[in-house]
Amino acid sequence: MRLLTLRFVTSSAAGASITGEIASRCCGARTDAPTRSAHAHAGSSNSSNEARDISWGGGGKGWDSGKGGKGWDMGKGKGKGKKGKDRGPSGPNLPRARISTEPVTGEVAEWKGKYGWIKPTVPIEHPMAQKNQGNIYVSMSDLQGGLQALTPGSLCQFQLFSDSSGLGAEEVIGS
Repeated sequence: MRLLTLRFVTSSAAGASITGEIASRCCGARTDAPTRSAHAHAGSSNSSNEARDISWGGGGKGWDSGKGGKGWDMGKGKGKGKKGKDRGPSGPNLPRARISTEPVTGEVAEWKGKYGWIKPTVPIEHPMAQKNQGNIYVSMSDLQGGLQALTPGSLCQFQLFSDSSGLGAEEVIGS
């Protein structure tokens, strides 16, 4: 553990000069070394317990470092960013083209709050049918009869459409 002593000189409103020292123990946390101020003692030795005049300069990556309260960010960015390919547009508001003329049946594979996936009882023959492992996208906005959600494992009936994301179900009636 290293002891760091800071010396400071400040003036009061009455014109009196106040000199003092602040001692702080560094507990092994990674910090940038402070820069020496213009008032540093000439010819001082490099002893780690020696008192030095220093200024914190604001250029380091330490606590807050003028970044609006971000803390010990150590100069890292705001996140890892997106990996992989760009996914493109998605969601229930894409332009649709209806494929089916008769209702299609399927089993609800999963429901994720506002959308889910239906596994059709008979495999769909369409170029985009295997895009989502054969599952059909369904949005909460496509549910009818006052339904707010679908239960995984239950059967449902729907009309089939395609959009730029793949195949989807609309006018969905649950059982």
